[in-house]
Parts: sequence; C-alpha cells; structure tokens
Amino acid sequence: MKNLLLFLFLLLVSAQDPPKELSLPKMLSGNKLTYFTDFLKILKDVNLYQSEIMSLFNLIDKKHIGRISQSDWEFFYHNFITPFETDCDKDKDYLLSEAEVTECLKSPKLKDLPAEIQDAKTYNVTAMLSKDNLNLNDYVFLRRANLAWNQCSYNKEMSKLQLSCAFNVLVPVRSLSMGEAEQVFRLARLFRDAKITNTPSKPSIDFPTFLTVGHIYTLFDEFDNPIKDGSITKYDLIKQINYQRMPIFMNYDTVQQIFMSYDPDVKLDLPIHLQMIEYEKRMQRITS
Repeated sequence: MKNLLLFLFLLLVSAQDPPKELSLPKMLSGNKLTYFTDFLKILKDVNLYQSEIMSLFNLIDKKHIGRISQSDWEFFYHNFITPFETDCDKDKDYLLSEAEVTECLKSPKLKDLPAEIQDAKTYNVTAMLSKDNLNLNDYVFLRRANLAWNQCSYNKEMSKLQLSCAFNVLVPVRSLSMGEAEQVFRLARLFRDAKITNTPSKPSIDFPTFLTVGHIYTLFDEFDNPIKDGSITKYDLIKQINYQRMPIFMNYDTVQQIFMSYDPDVKLDLPIHLQMIEYEKRMQRITS
C-alpha cells in the first residue's frame, strides 16, 4: 500500500513538472565546418520541419558551399535567435502563441512592419502563414519579408517589377522568369481583390498580400528540391507530405484531387502552386 501511495505521489509530482525550456547552442562544432546532416541534429527538437531547417541552413550558408562555419552561425544567432528568444518566445518552447506574436510584432526587430499588420489582430498574421503558432523559421520569414518590402516597395504599394525584386530578397538562389512574374503578379492582385469589397482593383499589391504570396513562394522553393528547376512532381509533393517534412496542411487525397484537375503527370510550376494553395485555404474556410 505504501509503495502504491509513493508511486501515485511521484506520478503526480512528475505530471506537475514545468515543460522543458528549449534553447539552441551558441557553439556548433568548434572550428569545424558544419554540414546539413549535423545541423539537422542540432535543430530537430525546436519545433521545425526538416524543410524549414534546410531553409535556415541555406540562409546561413551565404557562400552556398553546403556547409556553415562558426562565424556564420554566430551572425545568425545574434541577429535572429537572440531576438526571437528574448523578445518573442516568452515560454521558451520555440513556438509563438497568438499572445506572443502580438508582443513580438512590437519588438525592435519588427516594430517597423507596415501599419496594416501592426494594427491587425494576431490571427491575421498567423492565418497568412497558414499556422496556428509561429516557429523560428516563420519569425525569420517575417523579418526577411519586412526587409524585402522596405527595399523593393514604393509608397506602400508594390508593382510587378518590385514583386520580382522582393522575391529575389526572400529567395536569393532563384529568380522569377518574365512569364512567372506576370502570372504571379496577376494572381497576387486577385488575392488582394478577394479581400477588399467595394474597392476598385489597383495595379499593385499591398503588404498583407505580399506576405501571403511571399510565404507561398518560399514554400514552393522548399518543395523544389533537390534540383531547383521551377517545378514540382506529384511524387515529390506526396513524399514530402508523407515524411512530414513540409509545414503544409494538405494531405495525400488533396494532392491527388489537385493533380487530377490538371493532369496526373504534370509538374506544378509556381503559378499553379499559388492557385493550389489558395484553393485549399478557401476550401478549408468553407468546410470549417
């Protein structure tokens, strides 16, 4: 009986233990260069998908040599991880709740975001990224999207050429072709028009629209591996989803339906990918 009571007491105490706080090391591997396989082990426990870890690795690997140095990591740590941990992730779980996102948007690194984002409720930002909570990769995306907007937009609007400029900031290793830029910008304007009622269509897009389309663009780039040829096969798409490597809300059945609506053997290009993601979002809103 005493043993049973002791067991129940220990079980109760362990159940009340606070969740473990997550953190990332400031040192990687001394003076050695770190490859992606080792980098993956370091970041695998901080609520990131494998594709998101690859995205961060490619961002840190500025020389595009397939490995990063300690100085590369220190630069990224100081500019992104430290402000993420100190200004945003108050409960140290490497996920930002709605309340944490609200405070994060007021932090020194994000306080200059356009007013329409700062004044909006938190769910607007998370909805644009199709997330319930934001992680480190989402935080980095917000920072880079803000940088791209400030560098490429004019008078709080963005034209087709300026959108191409901004996409080059978001994903430096890939450039839009003229045909892609034309179709993507047309779709972006449709996204904007769908959100605005009783307002004449404008030949430009605003920051919330750029944030939505920019996030889909970075997602497409993460799918477009290992060979970046500007297209995604059905096999690659399903494989990424089945291995849970992608931060995406689609499943096997959805992918089958979308490919059948085009052509079972077609490769998805960026404009089709944009339509596919937006279609799935709208279907979720209708059925929820």
